[in-house]
Amino acid sequence: MITSQLSRPQFAYSQASVRAFEALQLRRTADGALMGQAAKIIARLAGQCMQNLPQTSRVLVLAGPGHNGKDALLAMQILIRSGWDCMALEGFDSSVLAQLNDHLPNQGLVIDGWLGLGQSRALSNDLSAAVNQINQWRIKKKYRYCISIDIPTGLHPNLGHAWPTAIKADLCLCLLRPLRGLFSGQARGYWEQLVFAPLVHESVLTESLVNESLVDESLLDVSDRDIPAVNKPRVDDSLDLSCAEHPLDLLPVEH
Repeated sequence: MITSQLSRPQFAYSQASVRAFEALQLRRTADGALMGQAAKIIARLAGQCMQNLPQTSRVLVLAGPGHNGKDALLAMQILIRSGWDCMALEGFDSSVLAQLNDHLPNQGLVIDGWLGLGQSRALSNDLSAAVNQINQWRIKKKYRYCISIDIPTGLHPNLGHAWPTAIKADLCLCLLRPLRGLFSGQARGYWEQLVFAPLVHESVLTESLVNESLVDESLLDVSDRDIPAVNKPRVDDSLDLSCAEHPLDLLPVEH
């Protein structure tokens, strides 16, 4: 059974364990079911963030070749249907990364779907430079945020150290099972908030991963109509929100 529950993680797992668990659930569920549910959750979190940004804000999706990239691209299609201004950079060869500076929004959100769970080696020089560019973009101006899927690109999935550098995310969305690398080594310097979406209902698991008292019931069974749309109230460019809450502060997470 697929679920849209969001919760605080209670356990952390090695990369090999999470990849094996992902493969098992892909075999057990209908084609595209996990990806569709993951995309809806990504889109909902992104829409919640965008609602608190100026009207001119845009979404940039960084899509790698694996499941994370596909989840992020599908989430982008959902966001576009809800009226958000989105674009994507697919892959990370030199010609694609050379376009990054031109496509980073002046104000808005970057969805990091580059590597995540699939990272198996240190970043190339070109990808390291792109990661550093995103980190500099994020801190240079207000209303710039980043959501990473599974684990920030460049963070070692098991050891939690930058490999050799890593994206600094405002929020990290863990799908299926949280990676050990989010809580070890230097990891806490690379994400500010964490959300866990098990995707598969605990009734089909061999162990309980979700404490139901920590589940936000409003986030069950996400559908396209639950994605925040552009025509809902948003921040006006002229407002000074220097003392306002972080756009992601209202999500059910803890450090």
